[in-house]
Amino acid sequence: MTLAYVRACGGDVTEWESAWHGLAAELAADVAGSGAQETTEDGPYVGLGAFRAEDACRFFGRTRVLDDLDVKLTQHRFLAVFGPSGAGKSSLLRAGFAARRADSTILFFTPGPCAFEECALHLARILGSPASQVLDELKSAPGNLKLLLRQAAHDRTPIVVVDQFEELFTLCAAPAERAAFLDALLAASDAAEVVIGVRADFYPRCAEHPALAEAISETHLLLGPMTAPELRDVIVRPAAMARLSVEGALVNELVAEAHDKPAVLPLLSHALRETWHRRRGTTLTLSGYHATGGIRGALANTAESEYTSLDAGQQLIARNLFLRLIDPGGYADDTSRRLKRDELDTDAPGVNAVLERLAAARLITLDVATVELAHEALIRHWPRLRDWVAEDREGLRVHRRLTRAAEEWESLDRDPGILYRGARLDSALTWRAEKAPALNTVESAFLHAATALREQQSQLERQRARRHRRVVTLLSVLFLFVAAAIAYGVSEQQQAAQQAALALSQRMVSQGRGFLPTDASEAARLGLAAYQVAPTDEARDLVLSADAMPNRIDFSGNIEAVQAVALTSDGRLIALADANVVQLWDLPHYRKLATITGSLGERAAISLSADGRWLTLSRPHSVVDLFDLSDPTAPALKATITDASSASVDPSGTVVAVWGFGQASHLLAIDRNSGVRTLAELPTTNSLSFSSDGHTAFAYQDEWPTESIQVWQYSSKHSTARKIATWTGVGNVVLSSTHGITATTDTRGDEKLRLWDTSNLAKPRELPPPPLPPSSFQNALFTSDTRTLAVTDQSATIRAIDLSDRQHPRVEATLTGHTSLIRAMSYLPDGRLLSAGLDGAARPWDLNLDAATGHLHP
Repeated sequence: MTLAYVRACGGDVTEWESAWHGLAAELAADVAGSGAQETTEDGPYVGLGAFRAEDACRFFGRTRVLDDLDVKLTQHRFLAVFGPSGAGKSSLLRAGFAARRADSTILFFTPGPCAFEECALHLARILGSPASQVLDELKSAPGNLKLLLRQAAHDRTPIVVVDQFEELFTLCAAPAERAAFLDALLAASDAAEVVIGVRADFYPRCAEHPALAEAISETHLLLGPMTAPELRDVIVRPAAMARLSVEGALVNELVAEAHDKPAVLPLLSHALRETWHRRRGTTLTLSGYHATGGIRGALANTAESEYTSLDAGQQLIARNLFLRLIDPGGYADDTSRRLKRDELDTDAPGVNAVLERLAAARLITLDVATVELAHEALIRHWPRLRDWVAEDREGLRVHRRLTRAAEEWESLDRDPGILYRGARLDSALTWRAEKAPALNTVESAFLHAATALREQQSQLERQRARRHRRVVTLLSVLFLFVAAAIAYGVSEQQQAAQQAALALSQRMVSQGRGFLPTDASEAARLGLAAYQVAPTDEARDLVLSADAMPNRIDFSGNIEAVQAVALTSDGRLIALADANVVQLWDLPHYRKLATITGSLGERAAISLSADGRWLTLSRPHSVVDLFDLSDPTAPALKATITDASSASVDPSGTVVAVWGFGQASHLLAIDRNSGVRTLAELPTTNSLSFSSDGHTAFAYQDEWPTESIQVWQYSSKHSTARKIATWTGVGNVVLSSTHGITATTDTRGDEKLRLWDTSNLAKPRELPPPPLPPSSFQNALFTSDTRTLAVTDQSATIRAIDLSDRQHPRVEATLTGHTSLIRAMSYLPDGRLLSAGLDGAARPWDLNLDAATGHLHP
């Protein structure tokens, strides 16, 4: 029979026959020798789960690969081990590589949703330091991991092993944190040997990080299927160590079934364990193997048998548990998901009993705080579980997002700003109504709070609508009354009517004159209407004056499609950019001062210092140019900064901040002679803004599941910069900050405008929000006395917020006129607001309530 299987597999009959006889002799000697072990209750085979370091004594079949791994690490300190799920990557790294290097300092972990936290937790145990302290050091600079590893290993070369590396892409939802962790890991290879285990279908995702792609292209190891002799070792040698034997016919059949199949190892190990349970005496038999269902059927049979042995209530718990343990694939295949026990409401009746049953059957693995599938093979080879996933794959994605959002909400003391709104809430509620999923306590509370908030907001909207209808009704009645009175007056008192018309015309003229500096077209309409009511000289003069006083300064005819615009604080200098040039204009005199040429790309970005001395220009390929505008007619390139795609100059004109997606951020002091010098390197930042005080910066970080804003104080004069606070739950963009008051918004959350008392920067205190609907707010600017805040949104509208009573902010004016996004604002010396937009226009506005342009809302 043996030779028949060899021929069927295309093997060398002579080689196999010789090898088999030699192996039989070895095993006979092993069983007779003193080193043999008695059969333990646990059995000689691991089963579905990965081998651990303590299983090294029964880990066989990968000597050749381990030797190759050692050789590659002598050539390159960074090595990626790729292989399909089921090829044995985790077992190789744990029971093979780590066991071989047991005398070395080894940092071994899986990334999970927060890679830095996992790394800090395991590294802290080696260092004997608090995990929080290690985490702060790791996040402060990518190079600190290298330094801490050197400290942990003393004079020896430390080893870093990151297993299930694909979790960086499936569980880590923050691209910035992912990039920062990769930077730290790659930097660590200067001082340590770094080995990562990656599922093969995530190879393209690794290429998203240029430095990682380069490191992997230099050296990696592809873990393929075992050879026939290696498979024999896996089958026979663990049994021999436990004084057991394996029927030759069983060995032949197992090798024939597993040969040339890269993802079969967990199935083989599980089938062997189930066959051991059905052994006859000290022999594993072919009949016992067939009773398990074979390599392909043993796992499904075990899972199905265990599931059907549960009662109806336990089956429901098991189903919900298994689905929670899966992350439905979008880019790649479905993956397993490690979850915290807190997510399971383990106090609920029956949950712990089901966990213990499934763990005893080795379908899941339990840790002190976590639960996970024993192996992803369960997803592919248990038909019932496959069907559950297929029934509601999109619903599982909704559930995964809900779980993350609810956990964030809970971690931030149930901040209402985190709650679902709009389409997200609709999607979650529809899914809950249609599928009736088992939500945990926090998820249920999250949806309940979101629904209650929506109802509260709807009730307020209904109340406003009722008040509006009452006002309209009242005005209609008043209109009819006035119309009747006028009709009566015309018929009965012609002279009084003429006097009333004259008075009305005069009032309209007076009002129109107030619009002349800010809105000539509105002034003209009022003058014309006044002239029609009573054709006075004053009304005629108003029409003529308005016609001669254009208040809109238009640059659109001088430049192609405007992509960026910037203003100085006094509104005297404006910079406009398209894809090819930047133009500088003297705004009061409508005079072009200079043109800077060069490719800016489709997403040009520029900024001006408040005093007009400096201009930053962001170019393609992460390059920022800094220009000296001491002579605005001849801009001088002062510095070129690489690895940055955005920049901003602080109000003092002495510091420039640069940042970019997935890149470190820097505060750079501007030196008028030598260009720039580094004040501080900040962690990877998604956006950065300054306070008007000229020594405070706000750096937004997306560290899922927490978004935070770091507050830095700096001094160009003293060349210092330090982080003084970290804000969470305040939003992700600081729109404006001055004299102890700050405006923020959350572009990825509820998109509301929020106000904060920041007189104590370490403890921002939220103020009542302005009565504005959620919107994609673009800019905000406080007046110097902080009594008024002007904000713009994606509708090209400016709203003036009266903050004279900060406990009761109100909208005092809504200004329209721009036809595209407003990108810059400043206050003119006379108090008017100047706005500039992508429509190529600059407009001055009077924010006085009695003369506000646009549509006023009381």
